Amino acid sequence: MRRYLILSVIFLVFYSKTSLSQFAEVHGNANLDSSWAKKVYISRISNFNQMFTASSILIVAQGDIDSNGNFKVSFPTDSAEKLYRLHFIKNGDPVSTLIIGSKDANHLFFIASDRDQLIYQNNVSVNIIRQSDIVGNKATDELNALLSVVHSDSLPRDSIKNKLIDIARTSSSELVGLLSIYNEFGLNHEQRKTLRDIVKRFNPDNPYAGRIFEDYNQPPNGWFLWAAIIFALIIALIAARRIFKKKRLSKIQQSLSQREIKIARLILEGKSNKEIAMDLNIGLSTVKTHVNNIYSKLKINSRRDLQKFKDILVESSA
Repeated sequence: MRRYLILSVIFLVFYSKTSLSQFAEVHGNANLDSSWAKKVYISRISNFNQMFTASSILIVAQGDIDSNGNFKVSFPTDSAEKLYRLHFIKNGDPVSTLIIGSKDANHLFFIASDRDQLIYQNNVSVNIIRQSDIVGNKATDELNALLSVVHSDSLPRDSIKNKLIDIARTSSSELVGLLSIYNEFGLNHEQRKTLRDIVKRFNPDNPYAGRIFEDYNQPPNGWFLWAAIIFALIIALIAARRIFKKKRLSKIQQSLSQREIKIARLILEGKSNKEIAMDLNIGLSTVKTHVNNIYSKLKINSRRDLQKFKDILVESSA
C-alpha cells in the first residue's frame, strides 16, 4: 500500500510539472479609462490569414483587469512558436470586437512558446494600445520590429521590400521570417530569387508556412513551358479583365461614399491627413474618421495596403 502511495505522489508531481510546462503567461498593466471593460483576451492565430479575423472561436484565454489596471493571463501552448493576439474591448462590445487601422486599435500580436513570460506595459498614453508595449522574448521583439516596418506610412515602398527581405534573412524566429515573406509585395525577379534561397532554411512542415513554400520552393520548369503558361494566362486575363474590373468598380462604389473615394485618392497621391483636411476644407478629425472608415470597409490596415486598390480607386474618382 505504501509503495502505491509513493508511486501516486511521484506521478502527481510529474504530471503537475508537465502540465505547468504547457502554459505561457502574459501579465502587465493596461492604462485604460473607465470606458473599457475590465477584461483582457488572448487569441491563438493558427495562420497569417487570421491575424485580423474577429472571432470568439480563436480566443484561448481571458483574464480580469483589476482597479489599478493590472492583469495576468495564462494560456495553453507548447514548445513550438505560436502567434497570439492580445486584445481589450470597450464596455458593451462583443468579446470578439477587433478595431484596426487607427489609433483606436484595441489589439497587438506576440509570439510565445512553452513557459514564456510576456509583459505588457503601457504607462505613456491612456487608451493607446501599441504593438511595442509587449516584450518578454526575442521572437516578440523581432515581431515588433517587423510590424513597425509593415505598417509604416513613411518608408518608401522599395525600402519596405528590402527591409522585409532582410528580416526574413536574419530573424532568429522562423515564425517572424515567414511572416515577413508573407507580407512581401511587388517583388522583382531578383528579389523573388533571394527569397527562394531564404525559404530553403525554413521547416516545410511549419504550420504557418502555408503557400509560402508552394510559391517559393516550386521545382523550376523549362523556360518554354513557363512562357507557354504565361502566354495562356495573359490571353485569359485579357478576356476576363473588363468584366472583373466592372464588378470590382461596382463593389467599391457601393462600399465607399464619394467623399471617402476622394480622400482615398488623395492618400494615394501621397498627401497627409493634414494636407487632405486643407484641400477639402474639413477638420482633421473628420479626415481621420473617413480614413478609418475606408480601412474598415476595404479590410486593410495601412496606407501601403491601400495601394492594392490604386487603379480602381483612381478610376472610381474620375
